[in-house]
Amino acid sequence: MKKCMVCDKELGKNYFVTEDGEVCSGKCFDVNYWGNILANKNKIIIDGGCYYIGNEDEEERYKGFEGKYFKIEKFTDEIIETTNLGFNDIIPDEYREEFQDNAKFLL
Repeated sequence: MKKCMVCDKELGKNYFVTEDGEVCSGKCFDVNYWGNILANKNKIIIDGGCYYIGNEDEEERYKGFEGKYFKIEKFTDEIIETTNLGFNDIIPDEYREEFQDNAKFLL
């Protein structure tokens, strides 16, 4: 029998398939999802929301926020300009301690 990659429980009839493998529940799906984002060193956290920069050469219709221009200042003083800002989600309360804000919107 297959097992959940997060908690090692046996998978029942209803399970989730992720890019990494299979998980047994919505809770394990969330643990895997936020764990992968936490491991990404390029994540941008603004006011509790988690963002990422997509490929600027992406076809316009696939760009985040419909290709709107954003100017972001990371707390390291790095300035990022993009027309392909992606949004992961609002960070759930149980993960907020691990995901501290690291940037702010300038435009």
